[in-house]
Amino acid sequence: MLFWAIFILFLILLLTFREDKSFIHPTIVTCFIWLFCIVGYNIIDHDLYPLSDEFYGILLLWVVPFSLFCKISSIFVRIKKISLAHYRPDFVFSKWFILFFLFAPLITLIIKFKEVQTFGLYNGLYASIRDLAISRARGEEELPSRLFVFFNRFAAMSPVICSIYLLNDFRKKYIWLFYLITITYIFSGANKGVLLHWFMAIIVILEYKGRLKFSQMLTLFSFVLIAVILVEVFRASTDTGDFSFVNFLYSYLFSPLTAFDSFILHSGTDFQTSLKGGFVFGHFFNDEYPIYFDNNNFVYVPSPTNVFTVLCSYYASYGYWSVPFVASLYGSFWGYIYTSSKRQEVYKILYASMFHILVFQFFYDYLITAGLKGNILTMIFLFFIMYPIFYKKKL
Repeated sequence: MLFWAIFILFLILLLTFREDKSFIHPTIVTCFIWLFCIVGYNIIDHDLYPLSDEFYGILLLWVVPFSLFCKISSIFVRIKKISLAHYRPDFVFSKWFILFFLFAPLITLIIKFKEVQTFGLYNGLYASIRDLAISRARGEEELPSRLFVFFNRFAAMSPVICSIYLLNDFRKKYIWLFYLITITYIFSGANKGVLLHWFMAIIVILEYKGRLKFSQMLTLFSFVLIAVILVEVFRASTDTGDFSFVNFLYSYLFSPLTAFDSFILHSGTDFQTSLKGGFVFGHFFNDEYPIYFDNNNFVYVPSPTNVFTVLCSYYASYGYWSVPFVASLYGSFWGYIYTSSKRQEVYKILYASMFHILVFQFFYDYLITAGLKGNILTMIFLFFIMYPIFYKKKL
């Protein structure tokens, strides 16, 4: 089954690349990511369990409908007679707008550090930031202050605004300070994923501008890789022992695959949720923290992991045939945004802001399961604040 999976993924990748040579195309990204993962999993020496034929079969049920409906959605965008017109208002580039979104992450940083000091810097600043976030997610600590929540909602949009300025080559008196504060805000979250989100957004914007060079991408990747490793080292508790880069890569690249495979092989046992579809929508409704297995969502494969690829939440909630159904919806969604981005700036920003979701599908579902609220807020912010909308009939 491994051979057929590689063959079909490579064939779809080749056919799509012949039509659209952009490496940020949703189908190209999806096929390349899964090819890289399954080939690497089978040729690199590691101690993880081997993948079953059932895993490869379900993977094809995801990739093939995704690619097909991505193509159908792209055709629909090209031939439709009604299109949305988006106009960026002048205030987006005013100094007061920049200053407000400069102070929002700055105030958020100050409040965050004060709360962490109250929590206790037992293992260092980064480890305490991470421990506090996890404790709050589990309901073990009080929720953050209302002031923090207020400013953090605006601060969370700062990377999106940075993307708009980068796309438009915008330079103003306060812009470099704004970039600096935003990068500090991103780095202070002690979250490796957020750093990678920012890196991927920049890559997509450079591709849209036709300025992406291999040397630039290598420099950016080296910088972000160093930053990610530093975050991992800084936020580690003092009793975790030495940091192993090889184990770090295995844990994040390959363990989600075998974790999902373990779920397939043990489907129907040792997992629970108090909400129908809770594996998918539990975070959105703030329901009881949804788990797949015992031990706080960790499964041992044989090393512990708590991520199960994009496929697991839908498979766990709705069964085998939900995978191709959801893949069709995902393909339609990404095909529509990507094709629209070739015409309109707002879709370029949206695609750049959400591109990490495509790349991280081997890791977890960040479109709905773990990021639905944030993604909805991003779309509302872009389409109703940054870019006013009205319908305009094409001539």
